[in-house]
Amino acid sequence: MRCAITKTGFFPTILLPAVMGAAITPSLALCQETPAPSPSPASSSPVPGPRGPVFDVISIRPSTPGESWLISDPPDGYRVLAQPLGRTILRAYFPRILQSRVALLQGAPGWVWDDAYDVVAKVAPGDMAEWETQRLNMGSLASGTMLQKMLQAALAERCKLVVHRVPMEISGYVLVLKKHGPNLDQMKEALPDETVPPDAHRISGGGSATLPTPGPGSEKTYFQTSMASLAADLTLSWFGAVEDRTGLTGKYDFTLQKREDVSSPPPAGQTIVPATDPRPSPWNLEKLGLELKVIQIPMEGLVIDHIERPSAN
Repeated sequence: MRCAITKTGFFPTILLPAVMGAAITPSLALCQETPAPSPSPASSSPVPGPRGPVFDVISIRPSTPGESWLISDPPDGYRVLAQPLGRTILRAYFPRILQSRVALLQGAPGWVWDDAYDVVAKVAPGDMAEWETQRLNMGSLASGTMLQKMLQAALAERCKLVVHRVPMEISGYVLVLKKHGPNLDQMKEALPDETVPPDAHRISGGGSATLPTPGPGSEKTYFQTSMASLAADLTLSWFGAVEDRTGLTGKYDFTLQKREDVSSPPPAGQTIVPATDPRPSPWNLEKLGLELKVIQIPMEGLVIDHIERPSAN
């Protein structure tokens, strides 16, 4: 199999495995194994074979009829039950924020999405130190991870998977200021030594946020959070790619209130959505003097050149 991570992305200091194009801010870069120029609209990028560690043990087998689905991240491996193999392929090549975008994967035979599989893998004891270090530092926006390389190697061995990348676009958003600028009555500049509540969790790109309060009128409070971090958190919270273009460089404390006119994202087991699926934010950004605008984001999709049903365990 051929697999590489190419350079660029749409989040500041966030890692993404896709060519996002010249329209995206140059500072929005991602980790890559081998630097490569952006492909022209008519070209495609071959994906070289996997390198690095492999799973100690991996099982890929058809799911039992009626089996309950499960998607989990065990501390020592990978475990997905009663899910299409396409989900694992997306996990192997894209960060989590894009793993619901089924249109990013092209050329797949019908069984890749129609048939359910259990994929269970464990990391070798000798690789656990590196694995645990990556788990501590790997957010849902990370790419080129140890897990992805192991999945790529497993898919190459068990399914004879061969892929290449092609330019495409997905619908996304930019976070911008409204006409009158930020509402600094609602966005307080964070103090360096302020105390963050213990129930607040770290979010991608820095900053902290509480979990949304339950029920109608749900609220989510952010602490020491930049607009870039808010954009990344919005991306993760409802499966819409968001880039910060507010021009604000500070860190703020603020509270977002849930909009009652926007539905929540689908359950975790049903997150396969089209690549062109813009949806409004579930949070009232206007109260902060912010808004989202829809854009088309150039990036790279994945084309399957060859795949076989998994070989026997």
